[in-house]
Amino acid sequence: MELWIIWLIIAIALIIFEIFTPGFLISIFSIGSIASMISAFFIKNIYVQILIFAIMNLLAFIFLRPLFLKIVYKETNQNKTNTDLLIGKKGKVIEKVDNISGTGRIKIQGIDWKAISIEDNITFEIDEIAEVVKVEGAKVIIKKV
Repeated sequence: MELWIIWLIIAIALIIFEIFTPGFLISIFSIGSIASMISAFFIKNIYVQILIFAIMNLLAFIFLRPLFLKIVYKETNQNKTNTDLLIGKKGKVIEKVDNISGTGRIKIQGIDWKAISIEDNITFEIDEIAEVVKVEGAKVIIKKV
């Protein structure tokens, strides 16, 4: 069997394995395999082909993988889950929010949350509208709208 066929089989197998793993890691090796397959047409020395395989894998890992990861794993609001979805939402104060006395509750999307002000000297009166800045455990940190 010719060497280019072996490199082709390796490349196809690595691409298939990549389907079952995240992170664009295994398919990097398929790029090196394809480069070695092409070089096998011109260079019959297996050691030179392996060297090309290694260099192409290194270059693809350094330059292509970060690029593909940025494209595939973009940060969007769609990726937010659970309490992260509360950030930026507005709610109605249902109990006076006062950091000094440690009191305060706010209703956001129909759910009652313990609330504290982002600044210690600012209080929120009942029925005032506030915006969620951060979520810490079971309490929200709010600011004036």
